[in-house]
Amino acid sequence: MSRVAAPLAAALAIACGEESVPPPGQAELEVIVGLLRRNKVPLVDLPPRERLARSAGWRESLDIERRERDSSLAEYRLVARRLEGLGIVPVLFKSAGGYPYRSSNLDVLVRSGDFSRATSELEAAGHLRLPHYREDNKLLFHRFRAGRSVLSVHLHAMVSCGKVLVLDGAGVVERSRLSADGTCRIASAEDRVVIALAHSLYETDQLRMSDLRTIRLAVASEGFDWEGVAEAVETRWSAGFAAILTIASGLERALSGRSCVPEERLDSARRVLARARWAGRHVERVLARMAAEPPGDMPFGLSKTYSKMHTIARIVKERSRGPEERAADVIATGWNLLANRLRMRCRPAAIISLSGLDGAGKSTVAEATLAALRLCEIPTSVVWSRGGFTRWVEAVKKGTRSALPGAIPGPADAEAKRRWLSRPVPGFLFACLVFVEQSVHYLARVILPRAAGRTLLCDRYTYDTAADLRVKAPGRASALFGEVLMGMVRRPDLPVLLRLTAEAAGRRKPGDAPTDHLAKQQEVLEEIRQKQDLFTVEADRPDGVVVNEVVEAALRAAFLRFEGKGKA
Repeated sequence: MSRVAAPLAAALAIACGEESVPPPGQAELEVIVGLLRRNKVPLVDLPPRERLARSAGWRESLDIERRERDSSLAEYRLVARRLEGLGIVPVLFKSAGGYPYRSSNLDVLVRSGDFSRATSELEAAGHLRLPHYREDNKLLFHRFRAGRSVLSVHLHAMVSCGKVLVLDGAGVVERSRLSADGTCRIASAEDRVVIALAHSLYETDQLRMSDLRTIRLAVASEGFDWEGVAEAVETRWSAGFAAILTIASGLERALSGRSCVPEERLDSARRVLARARWAGRHVERVLARMAAEPPGDMPFGLSKTYSKMHTIARIVKERSRGPEERAADVIATGWNLLANRLRMRCRPAAIISLSGLDGAGKSTVAEATLAALRLCEIPTSVVWSRGGFTRWVEAVKKGTRSALPGAIPGPADAEAKRRWLSRPVPGFLFACLVFVEQSVHYLARVILPRAAGRTLLCDRYTYDTAADLRVKAPGRASALFGEVLMGMVRRPDLPVLLRLTAEAAGRRKPGDAPTDHLAKQQEVLEEIRQKQDLFTVEADRPDGVVVNEVVEAALRAAFLRFEGKGKA
């Protein structure tokens, strides 16, 4: 057995609630914790072990998972109660036996007839639907609080992987049961085996320790019936099921010397594989590789070529679809695979701008909004803008001060600079310089990237530039250049103004700018707000409230672009 295989065997035993023999040493404990975490085994769902409690990594990971589980469960209970109040039965069909399973999304199944009502109820409860996830029989939702995602619900009407139907949703709901801890409804043990193996074959192209755990716990449950598993597997993917079942059983044996799959079931799988030559040869190669060199790490990678070719074959054999529909399904599946591999998506870009006085919280809001947009897999960049502060303009200002020593006030003397810029010629030249600078800046950093399909989150925008110009260089030229810049540059899909009084801004950033300067800037921004119809958020409230309001508005603005309702 390889150096890493011993911790693998111990980790699998621990994941399945069995005793590891021999007990792992202290050095192996940290390796085991890493394996369990990497393989998405929920530590919080495992029985307590005195030896594991000695591991600092175990204790730290367990504390993190417990907090995450408690928070997620509280949110899910709200969802489940709302759905159950409408007579809708929500089922967690990828659970290994209880609520906590480590997944980026909480997969919830309802009957297909309840799907539309469940969708409406989630949206009414404040869950945002991600319109760029357009999969058959499923929708993805995120629930945000204080700008942070607290629950991601993947709502299903059927158990499917892309265009491949695995199990009918109504049947899964009918066979579901209450979890042992009473926290939720979960799929039957037989369905959990089918779903875990299908997910490995069609979705992840790998077998995780959590998959083996799900299968072992299901098989060990009272009244488990392999005939129920056989009945759930349709002939159209019987070869694929036989292949993944045989490989999973072989992996179990390689790690622990035994398998939970009875020999008669494996014999049945072998007979299926004998008729499906390509699948049979593939399984023979995988098992031979395991025999020659036992797995030294997990997850255990599966052949992407085999799984994707099997997927296409399954789609082609789908008798419920016509020839033209099957051809369209194959093309859609191929495009999805290519888009995933190249990390490209057809996603219309949006521009979201954040304006306001210094101290209004633009940076804090921008950080949270960026995290939310990226969590929703919307390619986003942050663009910071301030007139007169690009590198080349800084170089021009520095060179001018060196060429005319004493004629131009230094950068630290704000009041002297304002008096100097209030003169007609310096004010005009400065306004002209900023106008050219910001025109080039927005073209290069905002307009072109957006045209290339990237969403832009602008920390300060033309509105701030226009306000700065009118305060720093009061005069007709500054006002004119500011108006032209606002009219010339594209209006954001969501122009946000974080409104804060000058006094409050001064308290948040004392000494950053004179109060009269802030008061004038506030006055100009208020004027711009009314003219430009900016989305106004009162920034004198708690940070969590402000952040949440902007994050939800930003996501809705971006989602409108996906649905074709945004500005062209």
